[in-house]
Amino acid sequence: MKTCRDDQGKKPARDEPGEQNLRDSKDASSASTGKSPPSGLERRRPRAEPLPAAAVDAKRRLDDITRLVSDWVWEADADIRLTYASHRIVELLGQQPIELVGHRLSDFGTFVTSDGHALDPQWRSPFRDIPFETKDRDGNIRYFLISGLPIYNPENDSFEGVRGTAKDITERKMDEAKILYHAHYDPLTDLPNRTLFFDRLSAALSAARGKDRLVALLFIDLDRFKVVNDSFGHIVGDRLLKMAAERLKACVRETDVVARYGGDEFAALTEHTVARLGGDEFTIILQDIAETGDSAVVAQRVIEALSEPFQLNRFEAFIGASIGITTYPSDGKDAITMLRNADMAMYRAKESGRNAYRFFTPEMNATAVARMDLQNDLHRALERGEFSVVYQPILEPVTARVAGAEALIRWNHPTRGAVAPDQFIPLAEETGLIVPIGEWVLRTACAEASAWQKMGWPGLGISVNLSRRQLQRNLTHDDVGRVLAETGLPAHLLAFEITESLIMDDTDHALSWFKAIKDMGISLSIDDFGTGYSSLGYLKRFPVDVVKIDRSFVSDLDASDGDIALIEGIIALAHSLGLKVVAEGVETRAQLDFLRSRKCDLAQGYLFSKPLATDDFRALMARHGMGWATVVQAFGDVSSLSVELQGD
Repeated sequence: MKTCRDDQGKKPARDEPGEQNLRDSKDASSASTGKSPPSGLERRRPRAEPLPAAAVDAKRRLDDITRLVSDWVWEADADIRLTYASHRIVELLGQQPIELVGHRLSDFGTFVTSDGHALDPQWRSPFRDIPFETKDRDGNIRYFLISGLPIYNPENDSFEGVRGTAKDITERKMDEAKILYHAHYDPLTDLPNRTLFFDRLSAALSAARGKDRLVALLFIDLDRFKVVNDSFGHIVGDRLLKMAAERLKACVRETDVVARYGGDEFAALTEHTVARLGGDEFTIILQDIAETGDSAVVAQRVIEALSEPFQLNRFEAFIGASIGITTYPSDGKDAITMLRNADMAMYRAKESGRNAYRFFTPEMNATAVARMDLQNDLHRALERGEFSVVYQPILEPVTARVAGAEALIRWNHPTRGAVAPDQFIPLAEETGLIVPIGEWVLRTACAEASAWQKMGWPGLGISVNLSRRQLQRNLTHDDVGRVLAETGLPAHLLAFEITESLIMDDTDHALSWFKAIKDMGISLSIDDFGTGYSSLGYLKRFPVDVVKIDRSFVSDLDASDGDIALIEGIIALAHSLGLKVVAEGVETRAQLDFLRSRKCDLAQGYLFSKPLATDDFRALMARHGMGWATVVQAFGDVSSLSVELQGD
């Protein structure tokens, strides 16, 4: 076996383990990488002493074994200074073992507890998996689990040192950090998500208790975001959300919290957390503010920032923000109450015209309570038989022939009396109750229209409004087919009325649904045409049969040249595409004369009849039949017809 030098004084082909750790500083320097050791670590120069051949052989075997294991193996003397470090340390930290020999582990790293506090192991007792943090030569943090066994002299039981291992867990720690990050941050905007938002808000409220300081919460919903998302696609929509998040962060202090809450809504807490709670909803938490007006300053800053155009590649988008503001402690003592009240205030801002902010008031809460009571009553209205269907005739203006009727729902509450449709239908839509209610209306209307055929009014069809929820995969064409089969109504006598905005919600699904309905022979009508965001191109793309001009345009015919031109354009375009046109809200003879002169196909309104209960509609039809022109010659005296019909 060779000693430290061969006969010619040449360096052996491979360093012996003992040599690598104990060579004098000059040889160690030539064997090192040439880089300086970790910061604060000074190299010691242990005295080089020749080792017995058996010890050198044992060291070589140990080194061979330690090269094969993934852990870093080490030994330390009674002063806990390293006397041996396996070659694995080169791969883990970029350091040669000789650079660490003579130094304590604590010289270039820190032992920590599971909660991050520093500690010093009890070296004279066995220990396992103590977290240890250090940096490699490039300054990157590395994480280890250190285990060790004390070494005692078998003759006098004196403590001689420690030997142990160090398991590299850096990748595991990085994975855990990623999981923790995704659990608390929105991946799209890198803002705190709903979970972290509630943690920050709760912490802010706890810190404010007992102090004469305020916490403000801003709940932010992006106006018109859905239009951009639906028009340009989700990729462009996501880019807009990222840009909006950056603008929100620029509106607050570094200490404030901005979070993404949901949808296009953001929340804000002032010291300051900006968070995205999901979708287009954001929040801002404003901590430690002096007065309520401070939050209004931030809210106005947000509105101005989000009102600036967004450059989305070749697109330019304009949105805005509706903001609700609540303040601790006056508007709530806990996070859930604060958020609920801010949400109510935000919706009040939307109702007031959007792109505005509103502070929460107790009156809003009273309105919310009343709304909740109405919602509870709405849940029981169907089973209690409180709904009814009324029917408004649809006539041909030129011939005065009744072509059909529109089915409209009414709610007669036992204590509230008649509840207006605009009060309960949006609530039913929001809660999903519109699905069973809509199915009941469809079945009731089809059964009534089927009865009309047997009463001697063949061809008298029925139009039924289709809700957003029903279109979104709740009402299938098979469901419609079963209703027609059970009621005995021919498919061509049923028409579904849909709004422009409903088409925009899910264009691809709407198109396939409409085609399936058309294949059954059912007609399709676009209701309130001209009030939505869709283009006239939808008239070509979708299998539509009828366009209904919104009553707001018809009512202004007598005074607005613009509405005259608009109606003329709609009628001309629809006829060029082979579509029929229905004018809603006809109330005067002048309106009727105009529609007749422009060859409008159909009309409905109080000039002819208000919506009638089942028995009243049947009585009217029994008296006059489908050709109402026999009562008044071609509407020569519309006023008398109107009076007669309204009196029924």
